[in-house]
Amino acid sequence: MTGDPNVRHGHSHLPGGAIQNHDERALLVSVDGGIPSPQTAITDGAARVEHALPSDSELGALLDAGYDQDGLDSACTCDIPPRVSELSRRVETTLSAFLQDGLAKSRRMDVSYPPLWAGLTQALTGGKRIRPRLVLGAYLALAAEDAVSEGAEPAHQTGVAGDPTQTRPAAASTAAATATATAAAAATAAATATATDSLLSALVATAAAQELLHGAFVVHDDIIDGDLLRRGKPNLTGAILAEHPLRESDPARARRDAESSAIIGGDLLLSAAQRHIALLDVDTRIRHRLLDLFDEAVHITAGGEHADVSLAALESGSPTITRILSMTEHKTASYTFSVPLRAGAVLAGADENLLGALDEVARALGLAFQLQDDHLGVFGESARTGKSITADLSSGKNTALVSLARDSTAWPLIVALQHAPESASAAQWEHVRSELVRTGVRERHDALVADATRRAHAATLSPALPPRLRSYLTSVIIELGGRDV
Repeated sequence: MTGDPNVRHGHSHLPGGAIQNHDERALLVSVDGGIPSPQTAITDGAARVEHALPSDSELGALLDAGYDQDGLDSACTCDIPPRVSELSRRVETTLSAFLQDGLAKSRRMDVSYPPLWAGLTQALTGGKRIRPRLVLGAYLALAAEDAVSEGAEPAHQTGVAGDPTQTRPAAASTAAATATATAAAAATAAATATATDSLLSALVATAAAQELLHGAFVVHDDIIDGDLLRRGKPNLTGAILAEHPLRESDPARARRDAESSAIIGGDLLLSAAQRHIALLDVDTRIRHRLLDLFDEAVHITAGGEHADVSLAALESGSPTITRILSMTEHKTASYTFSVPLRAGAVLAGADENLLGALDEVARALGLAFQLQDDHLGVFGESARTGKSITADLSSGKNTALVSLARDSTAWPLIVALQHAPESASAAQWEHVRSELVRTGVRERHDALVADATRRAHAATLSPALPPRLRSYLTSVIIELGGRDV
């Protein structure tokens, strides 16, 4: 094990289950100042979101106090990815059952209804499934070994011969007494197995609910943004529009009808997500806590989406970058990271201190994730991301990157192309990107990503997070920070 505090070796576990070896320097918390400090991360007048960040020396003190890499390495999470993958198959089965049931019921109604369900099925097909996998990963990082294997017997069963908590039977014990004890042990094991399977079913349903909620938000967000494509393919609105009988003769009417149908589809997914939580076979207090988290995700994400709509109506350049970053965090962090992680933790029996610590990690990670997504929307490769690398710039979308670009000498070039984006050539947009690099816009945006990533790593140092969960979260931060899709 290296003694360099800037180097962390270990297995990185993508929420999707991939395992890779990492030797991360730039992305991880730096004790020696390898990452820009909060004071220097953003320059040229761009204000950062107000957060209390530990200094490099404070981070070093935390590490010296016991949160060192040796502690993370000893809390191995290498068993989590295969278990996440195994349970993810049950999540897919749950989603498929919901869609098949909805399609079957729709066939007993108007002939226009089944195509909507077919479109919903297509909209929910594929994707990285980050949110359900985070539910599963958080639970597995906290749950006891005997609560994560289907059909597994508990580590210590009451009344089982050899159990260290039990006293050996007296020599005069009769065969009948032994048989009774054996039967009681078998009954206890069966009851435990049933309870374990019930909890795992609740875990899978909760994970599926997060994906349904994501699907609802995606459908509605595409309508708000006026998009017909998602990842290079027709989204729900686009698929419905393609089959509309008036798409050629009355395209405006056809577009309005397609968007109306898509809104209904998004509402169906939103209702289904909440129903999955409401019907969980768990303790009432746990179910109520999960419903509270669901309501929080909807409320905060809707607020972020509404802020995005409101900012778009302001005069160009007037929204401050602080306001844009706040909107960005609200749109993404709650439902993508905070609620899924905390939902898994609630099912594992986490207390409020742990849930609060998870929220701190998730909020910073959510901002870093969305900022990286915005980066890929300008500097990524369309062939890999499946998304346009000119749409954000041509529309002047209120992202942090576009906000920084407005304050640069590259902005007049972008404005010139915005007037006729359909006639702009690939070479012209490439020149814009080169100017964004030359004028330092990309570097300043990268500093925003690094600052949010730093805060996420700093938040994992909370003493409320047990080592195994801290190790899992660290690996997620590393993996998502290095993505290019």
